[in-house]
Amino acid sequence: MTISAIASPPSPVTGASGNPALKNALLSSSQSERVLEAATRVGQRLVDSAIWDDSRCSWIVSTNDRSDPWARKRVQEVAGYELYQGATGIALFLAELGARTGDGEFRRVAEGALRHAEHCLTSERPNYSFHSGVTGLAYAFGRCAQLFGQDAFAERALTLLKPLRGIEYEIPGIDVIAGPAGVIPVLLLLAEPLEEPELKECAIHLGLHLIRTRRQWPMGSSWPSVGASAFRDLNGLAHGAAGVGAAFVELYGVTGESGFQFAAEQAFAYEQESFDATLANWPDFRNSTLSEAISNADRREALKTALSRGGEPPYYKLHFMNAWCHGAAGIGLTRLRAYELLGNLTYRAEAEQAVEATARQASIVHNYSLCHGMFGNDETLILGSRILGNASWEQSAVHRALESIEQYEFSGAGWPSGTIGASSDPSLMLGDAGIGYYLLRLAHTDTPSIVLPVVPHTPSKSTAITSSRPAVEEIALRQSAWNWYFGRTQRILRRLCPRVADHVEEAVASMDPLDLRVVKQVLDAALRAESGTIRNLLDDALRLEQRRFQFFCNPPDFCEATIHDLRRIPLATLDWSAVLFSLPASMALVTEDYEWDAWLQSGTALAAPAESAKGITYLIRVSLGNATTRRLAPVAAVVLSACQVPRTFEAAVDAVLSETDGISREELRPIVRDQIARWYTEGVLIAEPISRA
Repeated sequence: MTISAIASPPSPVTGASGNPALKNALLSSSQSERVLEAATRVGQRLVDSAIWDDSRCSWIVSTNDRSDPWARKRVQEVAGYELYQGATGIALFLAELGARTGDGEFRRVAEGALRHAEHCLTSERPNYSFHSGVTGLAYAFGRCAQLFGQDAFAERALTLLKPLRGIEYEIPGIDVIAGPAGVIPVLLLLAEPLEEPELKECAIHLGLHLIRTRRQWPMGSSWPSVGASAFRDLNGLAHGAAGVGAAFVELYGVTGESGFQFAAEQAFAYEQESFDATLANWPDFRNSTLSEAISNADRREALKTALSRGGEPPYYKLHFMNAWCHGAAGIGLTRLRAYELLGNLTYRAEAEQAVEATARQASIVHNYSLCHGMFGNDETLILGSRILGNASWEQSAVHRALESIEQYEFSGAGWPSGTIGASSDPSLMLGDAGIGYYLLRLAHTDTPSIVLPVVPHTPSKSTAITSSRPAVEEIALRQSAWNWYFGRTQRILRRLCPRVADHVEEAVASMDPLDLRVVKQVLDAALRAESGTIRNLLDDALRLEQRRFQFFCNPPDFCEATIHDLRRIPLATLDWSAVLFSLPASMALVTEDYEWDAWLQSGTALAAPAESAKGITYLIRVSLGNATTRRLAPVAAVVLSACQVPRTFEAAVDAVLSETDGISREELRPIVRDQIARWYTEGVLIAEPISRA
């Protein structure tokens, strides 16, 4: 590796895509100097407050009490190795500041902080996320290599990232903060300057992992949230579909593979479904009240007791946030980048709405952090101004920054941070280092964005890479999305009605954007054209997957399973005479008249499968966006059918008795009791006190 390849001095001014951009014409020379002075003062305070241990240094940060995260108690601790609120993030700001001011003290302290971060890795089991793991530290070393032109920094970055190859799928979570979505752009960014093509390959494998772990909805794709009770999979940049979509956009920009573009479009389509046009914002689906209520054993038990006494659970209430982490400001950044790279006018329209909403709410943001504060939101205004050509957005952000500098920096009042109580904090995403970083970006626009790392891209330059892995093809992903819902249907159509199967596949291949609800309409229209025996057979064959599809068009609250679990009375203490048994909204029974599965597996040329004497009943169970389909034994089918409406045990026995022959009620009671006990234990049936019902 030649350091000259990465040691470009920080002089060219670049925009989000790495292409030439105008300097900030809204800042006069004196104003730019004032902003840089403010950033330097922030940096100097960080230098002065550093705590040294030999050649290593760190700071005291203000964090949530991890023993009880929802107690909103602030504790002080030594910053760890993380970028988000650790020594790495502070080091990154000081390194960028030192390179632009020429002050060697900033660099000295940055290096001390990086040594502390590496030291933390020797005593902790690291993860490879960007904001909270090793990739963030590697990025900081990579930037130092670019800023200061020393091989040692580049070698440290590569040494840190080398173990990631081959264990990409072990990165916990999904999102930008703690998962692959945050790692992918950074690996792509570092691959070329560090002359390590394996980093690109690693990013691609992470992208394939994200594709495999997606939840495929009729209207797009989402990813499960880790460690949070949520009404739905999350929207947003930090933890939701927008951040994953942004990673796919960068992968497409580097590889040119259509599958990554399609995956990005599907992530953005998922969010579009819940977009509120009046607020120009996307809802925050976290059920924070429920998360808080079950955050520790004592709170969980207290909630269970309250529920057992007839109390109401903490249901999700629709709410909105507008910040980098959740809401329009962060989502707007991803749409700006998508429009810039893909040229899709839909993303331009979404970006304009997001930036306008962020501009309107600027006055009600009460801290200056990058994560959920003023300066994080103003990043969206500035990028929006430069990509969409509306100078008023950037003008308002600059005016606000100049006013805030006088109010908080030069008055000595101290900057309100994003921590509990807005108390002072030295960190990058919540405190002073991030505030200083933003001010430095105002004064020196070539300073790369940390809230939306992007890969420099020149459209005329070939971005294809050599790889031994299969291509990521859009058509394959389109077909797999359809097969996830209607794979059995399509196989039946292929044997019974090939022309309909062809028609559906053409619709899947040509629809832009892919919306499986519309493809379903194409299928329904084709079936209506059939008649007679074929139509009757197809109506029966498609019943199971049609019902399953309906679940995903209108999915139940993801928190429902948690609430049912909290309300569940142990079987041993259940008063059978005082409850009603029923299937919850996330369950459904479907009965078919023909043995379709056996017919498909046989491979025979029979025109139709055998008819079942009493029908075949399936249980569809949907939980947290996933669905399972289970064929039921006849006795289970009749008992669960009896409980499709809430019934007492005795009423369920009567309902089952009406469907059976040759058995007395007394003989039937223990059979029904055993079945209800089994399905209640498995969580298929729920029991509600008669008094509550």
